Amino acid sequence: MTATATGIMFSLTDVAIKTPAAVSWIDIPYVLEATYKGSHQTVDLFGDDAYKDTLHFNQKGEVTVKATKAAMAVLEAITGSTSVISGDNDELPIHDAGELSPPVMTLRATTRFIKDDGVTGSAIVYFYRAKCATTFEGFLTMANGKVCELILTFTCADSAYDENNVALAENSFGRIVMPQP
Repeated sequence: MTATATGIMFSLTDVAIKTPAAVSWIDIPYVLEATYKGSHQTVDLFGDDAYKDTLHFNQKGEVTVKATKAAMAVLEAITGSTSVISGDNDELPIHDAGELSPPVMTLRATTRFIKDDGVTGSAIVYFYRAKCATTFEGFLTMANGKVCELILTFTCADSAYDENNVALAENSFGRIVMPQP
C-alpha cells in the first residue's frame, strides 16, 4: 500500500507522557516547543581493497520540551519520586535516588495538520521508550519579570513495544500518525 497523507504540520498543541503502568496520559502543561534530534554512528566497510558499504548503528534520539508551567504529576512521573502533601503544599525531593534511574515512559506530541484539501486534523508523534535525564535543569533559571521555563530533555531509544505496550514486529523509536486524504 502506498502512503497518501500529505499536508502541513504546525502549531504544537499537546505534549504528554505515559509510564508503562499508567492507563492514561499525563499532559505537560503550557508547552512552548518540542524538538527532536536523532543521531547514529557509522563505519565504512571495506573488502578486497575497496569500499563496500556503510554500516549504521547506535541510533539515539533526544526530545527537548520547553514549558512554562510546572505540574507535580509530570514531575513525579519523570523522576520516579513521590510527592508528599504537607499542609497546603505538595513537596517533591529534588535530585534524589529516583532521578538516578529515571523511569521509562512513552512520549506523545500532537500538532495541527492541514491536509492539501484544507481539512484540518491532528498529526501525532510517539516516542515509545524515553527517559527524562534533566528534570530540574533550568528549573530555577529565572529573571525579574520573566516566566520561568521548565526544560525537559528526554533520551529516546528503540523499543520492542508501542505506546499501548503491545509487542512490535520490529524494534522502533516510535511512529508518526497523519490523517489520510
